[in-house]
Amino acid sequence: MLNKNQYEKYFYFGILFGVLLLLLNLYYYAHPLWENSGLSWYVFDNLCRRLSKSPLFSHSLKTKFAALVLISLGMFTRSSKAREVDLKIVAVVGAISAAAYIIPFPRHGLYAIFTIIGFVGLVWVVSMIARRETKAIINDDNETFPQCPDKIDNDDSINLPIVYQYQQQIHNGWINVVNPFRGILVLGSPGSGKSYSVYEPFIDQMMSKGYTMCVYDYKYPTLSKNVYNKLLQYQDKYKVKPEFCVLNFDDPMHSLRANPTHPSYIMDQADCAEIAELIMLNINKVAREKNDFFTESSKSLLDGVFWYLRTHENGRYCTFPHAIEFLNQDYKKVIAMLVSDPDVKTKISSFADAFYAGANDQLQGMIASTRIPLSKFTSRNLYWILTGDDFNLDINDPENPKILCIGNNPDREIIYGTCIALYTSRMFKRINHPGKVKCGVLLDEMPTIFLPGVDKILNTCRSNGIVFVVGGQDVSQFYRDYGKKEADVLIATPGTTFIGQVNGETAKTMSQVFGKLDRVRESESIGRSTDSVSISMQEKEIMPARKIETLSTGTFFGRVADTHSQKIERKLFCGEIQRDNKAVAEEKKRWVDIPVLTDFGADYIRQVITDNPEPYVKDQMKYEFLTTDNSGIVYAPDQLDEMIDKRYKKLEPEERSRLMEEIIQFKLKLFMEQMIEANYQRIKAEMEDLVNRAWANDGTEPKDGGADNSNDQYDPMKDPIMVDPWYES
Repeated sequence: MLNKNQYEKYFYFGILFGVLLLLLNLYYYAHPLWENSGLSWYVFDNLCRRLSKSPLFSHSLKTKFAALVLISLGMFTRSSKAREVDLKIVAVVGAISAAAYIIPFPRHGLYAIFTIIGFVGLVWVVSMIARRETKAIINDDNETFPQCPDKIDNDDSINLPIVYQYQQQIHNGWINVVNPFRGILVLGSPGSGKSYSVYEPFIDQMMSKGYTMCVYDYKYPTLSKNVYNKLLQYQDKYKVKPEFCVLNFDDPMHSLRANPTHPSYIMDQADCAEIAELIMLNINKVAREKNDFFTESSKSLLDGVFWYLRTHENGRYCTFPHAIEFLNQDYKKVIAMLVSDPDVKTKISSFADAFYAGANDQLQGMIASTRIPLSKFTSRNLYWILTGDDFNLDINDPENPKILCIGNNPDREIIYGTCIALYTSRMFKRINHPGKVKCGVLLDEMPTIFLPGVDKILNTCRSNGIVFVVGGQDVSQFYRDYGKKEADVLIATPGTTFIGQVNGETAKTMSQVFGKLDRVRESESIGRSTDSVSISMQEKEIMPARKIETLSTGTFFGRVADTHSQKIERKLFCGEIQRDNKAVAEEKKRWVDIPVLTDFGADYIRQVITDNPEPYVKDQMKYEFLTTDNSGIVYAPDQLDEMIDKRYKKLEPEERSRLMEEIIQFKLKLFMEQMIEANYQRIKAEMEDLVNRAWANDGTEPKDGGADNSNDQYDPMKDPIMVDPWYES
């Protein structure tokens, strides 16, 4: 510790010497003024003659500057209690005073007056600055740290270049995710740069190294378009070219179909129980923390229905839409059919007891607790997507790898989220096994879907070559949707963490997660008689919450996990992830859109219209004329046909092509709607028929569980309605 008494006398001497220099300057350069006023003294005259040979007095500004420097040093060192200062006033006074102090006025009287005025003003400015109260700000020099300067690469790694500030200098560094299989957590508020700075480089590098992928695209097609174009770029990196698959509930033409409850995915009764629990917990968030009688009853009933559909008629009706429609049949018949199966009867024992006791009111209430939430899923598009088998969910199969994108819609988050959770959970059951292609699963906005036991998935993925990337905006989202206990485990389990700008409790939580570090702390005490400066080591947060809350877009901090063979000494990072923005923008301009994946007979429709376009084009022209004509003239059918015929003959080739394309798109949309509607009605009819066949004997009890010996699977493309695109309902 340094005591002010030991050195302040030297600074007092400096101030005194500065004042003396200024007085000598005034006496020397305004000497005629003093001599004419009778204020000169021979002692000072002799002193000035000697000083005139000194370089300090070769110009008036030299002594003025030296005097101001000496006094300023003393003022800054001997500062008193801090006070608030208006910097605008200080700047104005400083500018005026500096001008008065520096300008060499020709008249000696003006020189002396303005020199004194300028000096006093500048001394006041210096004193204000020396005593200015400084507000606490983030010390970037102390709150950053040395980071990994080298790129550490391997066949599985993800490497992101960064820039960061340390000790008042900008440094280049690398985020080396050399062991991504230990899980990756990405948090950041909207606009923090998760997609651009983290997800997009992840997708690019993982696909360049031969990963199969499953990407949950919450704001479809933001990430899906990226994935598709990267597949086109890196398809030669795979031993077997992956199949590109999309599940998009809003646009069936740009989606394939997959049945997440396919019989091949349900190996035993435990799988049915998991499916039922996942569906009901995604629908009812309250049930995730508190299970009541009706919630448990709903789970057991849906569990029983899936097992019944799985074991009857070779599982041909084992789909989520069939389960919904089966439950919408007459409840007495449904319960009777279920209890006729011994395994199912065990699952729904509470329903069986009420059924045999004749407690119809209780039975209706228990069934309604299942029917009502499931009624939200009676969507024609959902039924279409959920009942097909265009691909299986074994995306990391070495012989048939896949790149899967699953799209959501924020406006239908709960409904779509439940289906997406169902797909994701069944997919993990298929891919989380050894001996498969390495795989990346990126779940952006993961709190929008609920996966029970996701921490167990994280723990087992590592040994099976699966990179699990968990993304979200805020810790509070995980607490809300997963509960605090499971959310804490989910946040703490990943070995690699990326944290962007977050606020409030999340910033505090993440600051605590990363712990503390010894930092140098300097403090100054100012008193009347003594000033002191103390330097000490204190334990401070590695990343204080206030700094996390002010991170810029694209700036992330976190830690990485290493391996036995590739040790990383500096695992912590905090910097701005670097991307060549111009190159990325140019690349995205060259991207192509996701292709049509289900054409609904588009080639056939196009061929029919192309072979004989005249009647279709004339119909389209007639439609456009009638919808745009405002003349009020009523045309006879023959007159209208004659007019359209004349216009058709005068059509330019470009206009004819436009009309043909409009007709093709219209017919295609009509055909698609007819196919989806037919599929919807088929499912309803099949469940009605299943129940009716079960009660075909005497109407009092089911016959053979309603079994049908037919093994034929329905193919909508063989439906007579489906092969006729000109069919009109």
